[in-house]
Amino acid sequence: MSNLLKALMDRMLMRPDRMAELAGRVRDNLSHCRGTGEVEVWATADNLEAYSDLSVLGQGHFSIAVCFKDEPDVVYKLGLKKEDSGAAYAAWCRANPGPHVPVIYDMRRYQSCYIVKMPYYHAVEVEDGKVIALANTVLMEEETGLWYNPATGCETVFQRDAYRDLPPALIGTLRSITKFFVGVATFDLHRDNAMWSSTDKATRRLIITDPVSFRAGYE
Repeated sequence: MSNLLKALMDRMLMRPDRMAELAGRVRDNLSHCRGTGEVEVWATADNLEAYSDLSVLGQGHFSIAVCFKDEPDVVYKLGLKKEDSGAAYAAWCRANPGPHVPVIYDMRRYQSCYIVKMPYYHAVEVEDGKVIALANTVLMEEETGLWYNPATGCETVFQRDAYRDLPPALIGTLRSITKFFVGVATFDLHRDNAMWSSTDKATRRLIITDPVSFRAGYE
């Protein structure tokens, strides 16, 4: 079964009201927060953990990842900064499917947040740092990279040509992202904005979940 067909079948089986339900919960819990930015995100995440049917998987500067306990293979990204680059990147992913791009089941903008529905992916660990560092040199078009080797406890500098160890499809994806967002966004790839497609090291693929940030503007 192709990934596209599976995504369509999975989407048909999902309850369509859950995104609106989550937006309502965010709205209700935001009203109790008095912080701004990251403080508000963390406070909202704490409030959402009180729902017995919901698991909070993590949060970043402007977003929260959650899943329903009876639907553990589906993740909902709740973006509290509605003009955040995360929404623009999710739209790019929806229009540019590929092996290293997250599958976007659905995305909607509400008064309280924007929500992106996608499959559950697996965390990148410290020992995966080299592949992230290599990918980051491609994304940022840097001549050298730096990665921390947990086996030696030391940081290692490598030349950009080392990125040739990466899968060609991953290199192509990173270059497509740069080409599309250059001039309106900055790029940064680290363990918090990339994930693995599975836990099987022989077949897993690196999924680039959100490597762009909108810049304030040129001086």
